[in-house]
Amino acid sequence: MEKEDLSSGGRYKACGGAMAWELIEKIKFPVDKIDRVVEKLILHHIDGEIYSKQGKGAVIWRDKFDKFLTDMATTSGAKLKQNEELIEIKKVKSGYLINTSKSKYSANYVIAADGVNSPTLRKLKWEKFNKEDLILTITQEMGLNKKEIDERLGNDEIHLFFGIKDLIPLGYAWLFPKNDKITVGWGNQIGKIKNSRREFTKFLNIPLVNKSIKKAKLI
Repeated sequence: MEKEDLSSGGRYKACGGAMAWELIEKIKFPVDKIDRVVEKLILHHIDGEIYSKQGKGAVIWRDKFDKFLTDMATTSGAKLKQNEELIEIKKVKSGYLINTSKSKYSANYVIAADGVNSPTLRKLKWEKFNKEDLILTITQEMGLNKKEIDERLGNDEIHLFFGIKDLIPLGYAWLFPKNDKITVGWGNQIGKIKNSRREFTKFLNIPLVNKSIKKAKLI
């Protein structure tokens, strides 16, 4: 059940989009839906060291990936209900009773895939997650032509940043080049964040990051 319309191309989701090639092969994800094939992971650490790890992977857009998984599920017999918002859910002896904007259902099990602030779990009066278990992320999509991306970040590399005490003490940040865009992201444990926007801006001003997205268009 989906409260919005996925449309023919799926729906945008803020996500770096890097994944191991083993998964690409396992689910037979189409090569023409991959934005960039990568061969190397570059790790940037607080002590100034840069570590390089070989390994094939892919950078994809989540709207294409999620739509592909949705189509796999419906092809295998799953029923997709779109534009149907959850209104009420109750736990009963036999499972769950569900009212939506369009219909009523009963189910033995419910998988709530509606985020950390899950309306489904709220309606079921589940306890809130502890701050120690939550990571806040911020993502920007920066438009830049492929030639400039290749020159700045390499044509087959993704970049991760770790261990910057006053920026990402318990988390990491990333530069994931796609075809003509760079996904710039930062994530940290909520309890250790003082000002998320200011800390994300500090990441953008790290020399390598700043150089990589210089004159890029914020999408």
